Amino acid sequence: MVTGSPYTYTGGELKPGCTVLISGRSLAAANYDVTYSNNINVGTATITVIGKGNYKGTITEKFTIQAKPLKDTSVTYANLMAYTGKQVCPEVKVMDGAVELKKNVDYDVSYQNNTEVTTSARIRITGKRKLYRNNRPVFLNPETGDQSQGGRDNGREPDL
Repeated sequence: MVTGSPYTYTGGELKPGCTVLISGRSLAAANYDVTYSNNINVGTATITVIGKGNYKGTITEKFTIQAKPLKDTSVTYANLMAYTGKQVCPEVKVMDGAVELKKNVDYDVSYQNNTEVTTSARIRITGKRKLYRNNRPVFLNPETGDQSQGGRDNGREPDL
């Protein structure tokens, strides 16, 4: 029996623990081997338990790996922007822990209200490759250079 499913994508192998029961009693781990397959990327992974010694047979169970929410990443960019009369599109750096995500591979970037001096300019990060899900709005304030991530936009919750 696999516990804790669904699991969230981490970029590495996921190896959830399992409990093997015989007639309602837990079997000691020395009596079986465990292997995993398809256990890195988003989708359905497999855990296989193979009996050894006095225990014969194979048990296979599935568990789910779901996409990681973009709200769990950190977003940075140059937050001091000068008025140019043209769209201002600062370079964005998206980090998942110590791993830098790749623009146009792991995520796309779009900009809104980023031409005129305003407090409603926005960067939107959208996950790709099924590894990261949802959108991540980042609000720009050119007057203070501050950024907020997530949060509300005119009292409306963003799509996270």
